[in-house]
Parts: sequence; C-alpha cells; structure tokens
Amino acid sequence: MKKSLLLLILLVVAQLGMTQPSVHYKFYNNYLGNTLPDFDTLGVPDAVGVTDRLDLIGVPGTTADHYALSFDYVLNVSTQEPYTFMLCSDDGSRFYLDGKILIDNDGAHSPIYKDTVVALSAGSHNIKVEYFEKWRSQSLSLFYKTPTQRRMQIGEKEMPDNLDFAESQAEETMRRIMDWKGE
Repeated sequence: MKKSLLLLILLVVAQLGMTQPSVHYKFYNNYLGNTLPDFDTLGVPDAVGVTDRLDLIGVPGTTADHYALSFDYVLNVSTQEPYTFMLCSDDGSRFYLDGKILIDNDGAHSPIYKDTVVALSAGSHNIKVEYFEKWRSQSLSLFYKTPTQRRMQIGEKEMPDNLDFAESQAEETMRRIMDWKGE
C-alpha cells in the first residue's frame, strides 16, 4: 500500500504540472554601483543556483545590500497570443525576451512597476532578468498574463483553477493504480 500511495502522489504531481525548479540565477556580492552592471565584466558569480520562481525568495544573500543578480528562464508558450509582462523592482532591473530588451527599469530607486505587451508565437522563449540592490529595501518580481491565463509569476506552474478537477484526476489515478495492482 505504501508503494501505491507513493506512486499516486508522483502521478498526481506529474499530472498537475509541478516540476523541479527551473529559474536559474547568478549572484554577485558586493556590487556598489548605482545602475545595472555589465554582467559580462563581473567575473565568477559568488553563487549560482536554481529556484522555483523569478523573485528574491529562495536566493541566498538577497536580504543584504549591495549585490547584483541575473536570472534565466525558458517560457514555453502553447498558443500564440499577446502576453503582458509586468516587472517591479527596488532597485534597478532589466527584462529581456529572446535577447531583446523589453523593459528597462534601471537605476537606484524605490519600487517601480513597468509593463509591456508582446505577441508571442507558440514555442520556447528565453527570458533574462538582470537586477541590482543598492541599499535599504529590495524587491523583484516578474509576472505575465494573457487573455486566456490569469496573472502568474515567472516560474510558477499552471494549476487547475477548479479544485474539483484536481480531485477527480487524483481519484482517476488511484482507480488506475488499483486496477493495475488488481486490488
């Protein structure tokens, strides 16, 4: 029964689209500038890692001051439609899509929100966000929405809006496991 329960959990997680973290970051400590750095000149990052969404939560060192970060993520688009991207940061940030700057929010400042709309074709699109923290409070977030999707944070996995759907998927998966095991 323990194996059946574990298999059920794994199948439900797979069906709901929950996967391993997929937002890659590079952290550079002791950056003292007033604008975004040229990341190519910063040398070896002080830390690299992977987190589950594009923000400062889960990135070590982001509660201090004077650092720079770069994030990379691949957004998979299933249907061509307009995407609204919303970037908010304290201090400076820059958002790239497929190598092109779409939002430039550079400089030392309190939280500033900027957005842009772009038509995305179906397929994979490379997202890069550069960020720096000068001093005091810090924040960074990148969201998107479409006419057919609610607002989501980059890295967040699409979940069913209807919890009854998730429950019925779990019940169907359990029925299949029991049929397979002959229970």
